[in-house]
Amino acid sequence: SKGNWAYRFAHLEAGQIAMRLSLIADAHGVQACFSSAWQRDMAQLLELRQDREMILMITGLTMNEW
Repeated sequence: SKGNWAYRFAHLEAGQIAMRLSLIADAHGVQACFSSAWQRDMAQLLELRQDREMILMITGLTMNEW
């Protein structure tokens, strides 16, 4: 179905974005940490429209120690 395809494609895109973000962060002396789990009510906390928006990835950025 189109919905299933879109869901899979969105996750593929999120993976590519994560890779690019990690490479760019590293080039600037920043570490990107990705979370594979989050609170169930995170979408509500972010005021997402759950019928149209979803969380695919949560990223934290920290400065590397020199």
